[in-house]
Amino acid sequence: MITVFIGTFNRVGTLMKTINSYKAQSEPYELVIVDNGTDHPGCLALLHMLDGKHVKKVYHLPACSSMDEITGNFNTAIEDQYHKDGGDWFAVSEADVSFQGSDPLSLSIYCDLSSLLHTAVGPHLRTNDIPAYYPLRSRVLACETWMQYKRDMEQIGRVHYNKCQTDTTFHLFSRRRSFDRLKMNPVRVGPPYDAKHCDWYLDVYNPTVENRLLIPNKSQLGSWGKSWVRDFWEDFQVSPEHAFNNLCMAKRNDHDDLCNVSFMLSWCFQYGIGTERDLELSKTLLHAAIPKRFDRYWDLEDDWMKMVYENDFSALGF
Repeated sequence: MITVFIGTFNRVGTLMKTINSYKAQSEPYELVIVDNGTDHPGCLALLHMLDGKHVKKVYHLPACSSMDEITGNFNTAIEDQYHKDGGDWFAVSEADVSFQGSDPLSLSIYCDLSSLLHTAVGPHLRTNDIPAYYPLRSRVLACETWMQYKRDMEQIGRVHYNKCQTDTTFHLFSRRRSFDRLKMNPVRVGPPYDAKHCDWYLDVYNPTVENRLLIPNKSQLGSWGKSWVRDFWEDFQVSPEHAFNNLCMAKRNDHDDLCNVSFMLSWCFQYGIGTERDLELSKTLLHAAIPKRFDRYWDLEDDWMKMVYENDFSALGF
């Protein structure tokens, strides 16, 4: 039995999709919700409905302003479950990591691999179907796929994996009292045992109720990329042209870090969002978004350029 601890904050649709995605998994599991300070009445009603019925337990814990505080909430729940009927395996995840479209044996594979390698195990996150309407699509493809190249992976049977540090995305580990964030030296498993990162499917044309709750909220936590897309998303609800014009006036980074304004401007020119389509300018802006010192990205430039502009994912090898 796997006891999965799912962190959430003001989630509705995403949380339910993630919960339901576990139903296709063949390995026995139970779900525990770690609520990081949900304060929206509709979301609280959902958690009340789930508690003790559709999930084993909901822990209502303090709101968080840092990843360390989120880790503390997870460990409060883990410590409590350690003294109860927790499974032989624990897993920590977030509400936006879904097993929709994953192989039904995924959780079983993680258990087998963890037993063999004596480390935490989790999925790589699917990247080959991120839609064109997601403003940070090019950032994901250029900067997240570096972990997923098959040529850099080891293989046991038909399972491809590599050592790759993760945050709270998904970790499965043998039952213990705590989750040691960023200290577990995990491996990530490739397709078909990967997972879906729901926040990479944000549709700026058709925002959901959950989007309207999470994205305008001033907290930096709660949704992947929210601090990067918040202002753009709100402007986009006025019009694509309004969003593009404000992006053009936005301050850009000084090249010490990835520049999300340049990523989103590149996206606008790639697809003609609020402006005329201009692929050459799009490519120039994409390159400008990534500092030259980020060698691990630039070493793979030909591959991620093909992903972004040609939908060619053959370099990932799956």
